[in-house]
Amino acid sequence: MILNSEKCQLKSNIVITGSKGLLGQDLSGLLSKKFNVIGFDLPEKDLTDPVHIKGIQEFSPEFIINCAAMTDVDGCETNRKKALEINASAVFEIAKLCKKINSKLIHISTDYVFDGEFELPEIDSVPDPKGFYGFSKLMGEFMLLKELKEDFVIIRTNVLFGRGSRASFTDWVYKSLKENKKIKVVNDQYSNPCYVEELSRFINHIIDNGMPKQSILHSGCPEYLNRYDFTKSFCDVMELSFDLVQPVSSKEIGQKAKRPLKGGLSIKKTEDIIGYKFASLKENFYKLKKILEEG
Repeated sequence: MILNSEKCQLKSNIVITGSKGLLGQDLSGLLSKKFNVIGFDLPEKDLTDPVHIKGIQEFSPEFIINCAAMTDVDGCETNRKKALEINASAVFEIAKLCKKINSKLIHISTDYVFDGEFELPEIDSVPDPKGFYGFSKLMGEFMLLKELKEDFVIIRTNVLFGRGSRASFTDWVYKSLKENKKIKVVNDQYSNPCYVEELSRFINHIIDNGMPKQSILHSGCPEYLNRYDFTKSFCDVMELSFDLVQPVSSKEIGQKAKRPLKGGLSIKKTEDIIGYKFASLKENFYKLKKILEEG
């Protein structure tokens, strides 16, 4: 009997931390086609517990993708110890483990490491976070860069949207307007939002083509717009009533933590280095529309 070597080839293991989050869920589905995906997330696995992190080594993963984070921007201001434990200390422990077991690390970070004073910072722009969420994520980047010199990449992203078990911004807009509820959306916070499936495809592209020499990359859509205009574009594609959307300023919303008004990330250098083209917002909205309409 002749065996098909391709079918008999064993899949490598890949560990995804934060596997129940928006990105973690999407990545798990995409990468399960070619990897044995092992998900790590609360409550079963707590990355603030070094014992749980050490437990990853029994799987000898080829890659660890760290999607785990405390992303509650206001919560990070009020519980700074927890923010540092999750967004910095846990990253350091994961980096040490990767070095020990020769796993490649893909770490997800944020545009909040910048102050938002200038539009679309580059991958080599100097970080200067405005709030504690951004500070804790920047500390995670620093600890990772101190521990690892190769076989890793930090991918910063911003305003991640899409469909998952936990509602994202677009889920909230879609559900509210479908129910004819009026909503308030800020018109002075700018970014180039990233569709979750787009980010998953980008990560998959890196896995397929080898870890880049560039240690920090950016992700997002080509368009730079405020949250109100983003919502308008979304409503146009989804055929929702934009009349129900009221523009407000960040001050009117009264958010506890400071947000960078000029958020977002320049993707030009990343596209040139990696050879990857990020799809337009409209293209991704149409992909999302199909998913939302299917329920």
